[in-house]
Amino acid sequence: SISVPASWNTSAVVTGSLFINNSASAPISAGGAVYLETFNPSIIDKNLQTGHLSVSVTNSSFLLNKLTGVTSAAGGAIHVVGTEHNLASLTVADAAFSVNSVKCALFSNKQNFKIDHCFGGALSAEYSLIQVSGSHFKRNFVGDLAQDPRFVRDCGASAGGALASFSEVDIIEVSDSIFEENFVLDSVARGGSIYGKNVIVKSSEFSKSRARGVHMAAGGTIFAESSLFVDGSNISISSTFFWGTRSSCRALPFSRGEYGGAFAVAVPIAVELTGSNIERTDTEYGGVLGLGFVTDVTVIKIANISLQFNLATKAGGLLFVLKSNASTSPMLNQICSQTYGNKTKAKKYGDVCASSPMSLSFQFPPAGVVAPGHPISIQLQLTDAFHSTVVDPDASVSVLLQESDPVGSVIVRSGEVRDTAQSSRDGVFRFDSFSLEGRENAAAAIRFYSDAVFIDDRIDRFVETVMTTTSCLPSYFSAAAENATEVVCVICPAQSYLMSSAQCQLCPERPAHGAGHHDAEEYSCVNAPEVQKEDLDHRESHQNRLLWKISAGYYPIPSLDCPEEVLSCPNGACQEFECEPYVLTNRTWALNCSACPSARHAHGSVAWAEDCHCAAGYRDRLCSRCSCNETVCYFSAGEPEYRHCTLCRQPSTIVIVVAVVALQVSLVVFLLFKRSAIALLLAELAITVVLFIVGVGEAWMLDLFIMLGLLFVITSLSQRMPRQKRSKHRAPLLDETTDDESQAESDVEHSPAGPDHALEHHHHNHKIAAKTAAIAKITIFFLQSAASVVKPAAWPKWISAVISQLDALNLRVSGLECFAPSVLSNPVAKLSLQLGLPIIVGANIVVAAVIAAILLRLDPMGKMQLLLRNCHSGKPASRQRVSGDDGGDNQDSNSGGLFVEAPSEEESLLSSHAQPITVASAPARWNLGDLTSRVQFSCFFLLSASYFELTNVILEVLRPCSKGHMANFAWIPCQFSNSYYAGLMAVAIACMLLYTIGIPVFFGAIMLCNRRRILAGD
Repeated sequence: SISVPASWNTSAVVTGSLFINNSASAPISAGGAVYLETFNPSIIDKNLQTGHLSVSVTNSSFLLNKLTGVTSAAGGAIHVVGTEHNLASLTVADAAFSVNSVKCALFSNKQNFKIDHCFGGALSAEYSLIQVSGSHFKRNFVGDLAQDPRFVRDCGASAGGALASFSEVDIIEVSDSIFEENFVLDSVARGGSIYGKNVIVKSSEFSKSRARGVHMAAGGTIFAESSLFVDGSNISISSTFFWGTRSSCRALPFSRGEYGGAFAVAVPIAVELTGSNIERTDTEYGGVLGLGFVTDVTVIKIANISLQFNLATKAGGLLFVLKSNASTSPMLNQICSQTYGNKTKAKKYGDVCASSPMSLSFQFPPAGVVAPGHPISIQLQLTDAFHSTVVDPDASVSVLLQESDPVGSVIVRSGEVRDTAQSSRDGVFRFDSFSLEGRENAAAAIRFYSDAVFIDDRIDRFVETVMTTTSCLPSYFSAAAENATEVVCVICPAQSYLMSSAQCQLCPERPAHGAGHHDAEEYSCVNAPEVQKEDLDHRESHQNRLLWKISAGYYPIPSLDCPEEVLSCPNGACQEFECEPYVLTNRTWALNCSACPSARHAHGSVAWAEDCHCAAGYRDRLCSRCSCNETVCYFSAGEPEYRHCTLCRQPSTIVIVVAVVALQVSLVVFLLFKRSAIALLLAELAITVVLFIVGVGEAWMLDLFIMLGLLFVITSLSQRMPRQKRSKHRAPLLDETTDDESQAESDVEHSPAGPDHALEHHHHNHKIAAKTAAIAKITIFFLQSAASVVKPAAWPKWISAVISQLDALNLRVSGLECFAPSVLSNPVAKLSLQLGLPIIVGANIVVAAVIAAILLRLDPMGKMQLLLRNCHSGKPASRQRVSGDDGGDNQDSNSGGLFVEAPSEEESLLSSHAQPITVASAPARWNLGDLTSRVQFSCFFLLSASYFELTNVILEVLRPCSKGHMANFAWIPCQFSNSYYAGLMAVAIACMLLYTIGIPVFFGAIMLCNRRRILAGD
C-alpha cells in the first residue's frame, strides 16, 4: 500500500487506518502492507548524511496481509529499515495485527550453501528501535510456503511469528500488549511470537505461541540473540517442536533439536525474568528458558516467577544451557538452587536445571591395571554444569588406543561393536568386557571420547587413562613362554586354588558334616570365573562384575578384604562368599570378600544382620562364635571340634525357682535323713519328668537329679563299709559314723545264733557294700573317661545316642548364656561361671548342712513324738538324755528324736538289766558328727566327679594357637592386647592351679595323713 523512500529526517504516521488483504512478492519481498526504508543520500553525494526515519502506527488494524518471497522475506504487514549509523524508530500503539503472514518460496538455494531467511509474520524492522504498546497480535505466521513439514525447504530459517528485527543493534520493547496463536514453521524455526537481537517485554500476555522446525526449533514465545528482559507478563501454552528429519542443507548447523519452551537466548549478555507467570510450556531442552553459550560476562536473574506445568521431554524443566565454562557454574547453581515448588519436570535429567555435557568421567573407573586377557567393567558418564548425569539415548562413547608401551604390543578389546558403547537408560556408558592383551607390565594410553550432538553444537568430550597389564588373577597362573608376546593365564585345576602363593594349592578337607557340606567332587573351595579371550566380545558378566565364589563350608583368612588362604569351617556354618578382585601396590591381585552375597542383601533376621557370611546363629571368623543378644541368643553345644550353635529357649523364672528350691530341699533331706532321702529324690525326679511332659522342663534339671542320685547311692554304700572302733579321744575318720557301730553291737547282742555268728554276718555285709561302692565309683570313672576320650561316632550306631548323653556324668554344662545373654555372651564371664560351678554347688551343700544342723538342734520331730506320747498316756513327761556305751552323749541311738521320755519306776524295775532304749517308728537321722562327715563326703564326691570336665575346659582354653587365633575360640586372636584373650588366659591359669593341680594334691595330702589307718583297715 505504501512504499516511501525517505531522505534526511522523515516522519511517517499511520493512524486510524485499516489495511486488509494486501500482498507483496518478489522482487520487493518486504512489507506486505507498509514498507518504509531510510534513503541513503551517499549514493548521490558522499558528503550528504543519512537522515532519521521515524514511523508511528496508532489505532490501526492490519488484517490478512501477506508477503511471499522467493528466498528471503520480512514483514507480512509492515517492514521498516533504518541504517546502521542512524537507526529508524518504529512506534506501534493500540494497533491490531491478525492473520498476517510471510511465506517463503517452496524451493531453496540450489547449492545449499546459503540459508534463506524469513522474518516477522506481522511486523519486522532492520536497524530500528521498535516500541509496541497496547497492541494485539493474533494468528500471524512466518515460514515455508508449503506449511507442511514433509515439503519444507532444506535451507530455510524463519523467525518471529508476529514481530521480528534482525540487525545487531535492534531493540524491541513491548508493553501492555497481547500475542495469541502466532506461529513459525521452517527447517529452523525461532521465536513463535517475537524474534530480535535485544527484547524487552513488560506487562504483556502471550498464549499458544509455537515454533515448529523440521531441523531445529527454539523459543516457543520469544527468541533473543543477546538480551532478554521479561517483567510482569503472563506466558501460557508455549511450545517448540521439531520433526527430526535430517536436512541436506550444508549451511545449517549439524545439530538438530529444540530448546526454550517459552524463551531462548542464543548468546546471552543479560537475561532477566521477574514477576511473571509462566505455565504449560513444552520442549525438549529447557522447558521455560534455553540459553546458548553462557560466558563470563553473562548476567542472569530469575526472581518472583510463578511456574506451572513446565515440561522438558529431555532435560532442564526450567533452564537448559547449551554451552558454558567452569567460571559460570557458581552463578548457574545459585539460580537453580532456588525453590520453584516442583512445578518443572524433565523426563531424562535435571528437573530444574540442566546443560549439555561438560565432561566425560569414569563412574566405575579402571584401577589402571588389568590382568592379561581378563575382562573388566568400565563405566563412564557425561556430566553437565549442574553435576547431573547426562541422559541421552543418542549419545555414545568410543574407545581408542592412543599409543602402546615399547615393553610389548597391547591389543585393546572393548567388548562392544565398533568399540562404541551406547548410553543406557541411566546415562551410563558400559564396557562390561573391556580387556587388554599383552605381556606383563605393558602400558597403553587409552582414550574414551564422546561426540554427542546437542541442539546446534557437537559436544566433544573425552577422558584418557593409562592402563598397565599385571600378573594373572587369583586362581589363575601364568603359562607364558620366555619369548611369548603375551601372557596366557590358566585356571587352577579342580579342588585347588591360588591366592597369595606362587602355585596352586589343594583345598583343605571339608568337615564330614555341617550346614555347608557338599560333595568334594562337585565343588571346589574357590570357584573362579572361566573367561576365554575369544568370547570376550559376547560375554555378559554377572551384574557387570567378575565374581570369585568361595564355596560354602570354607572361610577366607586372615581377613575378608585380603585373604591369603581358605580354611575349612569346623561346624560347617560358613556360607558362600562372593569376592571381587582388586590390585595391590605391587601389581598383584587380591580378593575382597567382605561384601554380603547378593542373594542375602535383603534378609532381615537378627542372625543375618550379625554376619551375612554365616548360617543363622553363627558369626565372626570361621563362623565359630554364636550370636547372642537380648533379643535372640544361641549357645554353643557339642564336641569342642564340632561345636554347633543352638537357639536358646527362654527359661521360665518359675521353673528356675522351683528347681533351685527343690535342690536345696533335696540336699537338706539327703544330709538329715537316712531312709527318706532316696524317696524324696525319686519324687523330685518324677516331678521333673512331669514338667518335661507338659513342656516346661529343662534338660539341666534331669542331669541335676541324676547326679544327686549317684551321690546318694555312693555315699550310702560307703557309709556301710567296716570301720575301726574309734576311741573317744581321737577324731573320727572322714567316713566313720557311730550309727554303724551301735547297729553292729545291737546285732551281736540280739542275734539268736550267738555273738560270733552275728559279727561274722555283719562284717560280710559290709564287705559286699564296700565292693559295691567301689564298683559304682569305678563305673562312674570309666563312663567319665569314655565320654571325654571316645567320641560318640566311634561307638556303634545303636549305642552312640546313649553314649552322647554321658556328658551329664562329667557335669558338662552348656547354655549358661541363655540365663543372662547380656553378661554371659562374654566368653570370660561364661568361663568364670562355668569353672566356678563346683564352688557354687559346694556353697549350696554347706548352706543345706547349716539348715540341717539347725533342724537337728531344734529337733521338731522329737518334740512332736513326746507330745503325742504324753497325750496318749495322760502322764506328765520328763526328758532325760540317753547315754551311750562309751559314757558320751549319744544322740543317734534314738530314732524318734534327740530326747526320749524317762522311764517310770515300774518300768525301771522291770528293766533292771538295762537294755538299750530304742524307738524304731521314725526315720533314722544323723547326729552332728555324722552330718559333718556326710557334708565332707559330698564335697569330695563333687570335686572328684567334676574333675574331668574342669580339666577338659581348662585345657581347651590353653590349647596352642592355630593361625594366630585360639583353638577353641577361633574368633579370638592370640594377643594379650585383646581383652577376651587376656581374660581367658588369666581365668584358665588360675583355675588350673586350683583344680587341675589342686584337687589331686588335696586328695593325696588326705591319703598321706591317714595312711596308717587306711593300711590298718585294708
